[in-house]
Amino acid sequence: RAHQGVGEVRLFGVDRLMDFSQFEPRGHYADTPELGRYFRSMMWLGRVDFRFLETQENGEQVFHRRQLEGAYALRALAEGKTLDRYTRIDDAIQAFVGESDTMTLPELDALLADLGLDDAAGLADVADDAIVAVVGKKGYGTQRISSHIMINGLDKGTLPLSASFALLGQRYVVDSHVFSNVVYDRVQGGAVKRMMPSPLDVGFAALGNDHAGLLLAPELGQFSYAPDLHMMRVLVDAHPADFWGKNLYNRWLGALRELSPSRALAEAEGLPGVAKTEAWGRRLLNTQLASWAELRHDTILYAKQSYTGGTTCEFPDAYVDPYPAFYARIAELAEHGGRIVESLDLSAFPAIETALSAYFARLQGVATTLGEMAENQRAGLPLTEEHLAFINQAVRIQYGCGSPEGVEGWYADLFYQPVLGASQDPTIADVHTQPTDELGAMVGRVLHVGTGLPRLMVVTADPCGTPRAYVGLVSSYFEKITGNFERMTDEQWAGEIVGATPDDVAWMKDIVAR
Repeated sequence: RAHQGVGEVRLFGVDRLMDFSQFEPRGHYADTPELGRYFRSMMWLGRVDFRFLETQENGEQVFHRRQLEGAYALRALAEGKTLDRYTRIDDAIQAFVGESDTMTLPELDALLADLGLDDAAGLADVADDAIVAVVGKKGYGTQRISSHIMINGLDKGTLPLSASFALLGQRYVVDSHVFSNVVYDRVQGGAVKRMMPSPLDVGFAALGNDHAGLLLAPELGQFSYAPDLHMMRVLVDAHPADFWGKNLYNRWLGALRELSPSRALAEAEGLPGVAKTEAWGRRLLNTQLASWAELRHDTILYAKQSYTGGTTCEFPDAYVDPYPAFYARIAELAEHGGRIVESLDLSAFPAIETALSAYFARLQGVATTLGEMAENQRAGLPLTEEHLAFINQAVRIQYGCGSPEGVEGWYADLFYQPVLGASQDPTIADVHTQPTDELGAMVGRVLHVGTGLPRLMVVTADPCGTPRAYVGLVSSYFEKITGNFERMTDEQWAGEIVGATPDDVAWMKDIVAR
């Protein structure tokens, strides 16, 4: 399952979204098969954690006893020479990169002591609430860097990070800590959706370069995250001197910090005039970030990478095609379809009968709700809370390993087989044949009509008197004429569309942007 994108898997009894792209060997680990195997193994031990106190989309934290017991099962295996080997490996990584950002083997022993236990067998007699209380009070498993896919299902707010254990957890690095706290859902308590950080954030907050802050002015204005960035600068600057000497990674960053203007110009005597110019300052910033990029390249397996919080699709307003009569006809069609199913003798095929009846019932329900929304729009009435809740339940992707396996929601209900709602399914049909040309020569021209991939439409409407921009998906329509009696299949048509989008029909070209 290496480097196959995002997938939902069941680990230690709980479903979780995993980013399998992290397992693709990078850096010098891609040079040989042996290093590639080492990379994948160490990445597994560093990123696949036991989340004994796991954060949910709604912000609640759920205690998973099985995951804590799994961590102690690993601890039981690490005794004697095995523990010595583990310690040597961990000490080496600490010397180069730093401490783990998850709970460690020694901390498992400390948790038992705080619970008043001599060994892990006694956990069975300790209530969940008691364990959670000690974990929270003592901070066991506390993480500082968000490094997994966490979907925030709240309107606003920052999700707390899960408390977890990893055998050789990836390492805390201060630059990832900066990134983690200047993106959603940590900027302004989750109120601002800044989805991608800028390396200039590291330049300013981690390396202490004020030139980076000036260059960030446009983003600071757009996302209003200056307080969050300043907080990280203060946090980094507050580290004592020994922090910058704890490991080679920190020493490298500490050396780069000396090039920042506030330090480099502190004793300006003897510096040439050019070293005091703004252009020279930017040149030093370039040097700092180039060196930092090499540092991250060399520690790509061990330094914990930051992740932006995931959002859910939520629409504060909605607009449907304003044609109540159309939706009414669809609802009537669905009702009629249900009656046809009842009239057929499908007793020999009960599963098919149930599926067909359920489909027409779903279709009727969706069409009825959309019709109500269209009627409100035509009458100049606002949509109800129920209508907006309905819109926000349109689509939920069900992830598989590498690609979506299906969808949930009322959009998926429009398909007889809802799983097909996630499929790209361009279609084509030959609708007319011209055997000869006007002179009688056999030409075999065949007219085809087809659909392509959905298009994004942006439209301004004022359903309640106030103009608003709405964005949504619409169908694409194409026409194609072939010769020599060639009749295209869906497979052939899909191949053409993947290669390049066909020309639009003439009467659509002026309203389609490419």
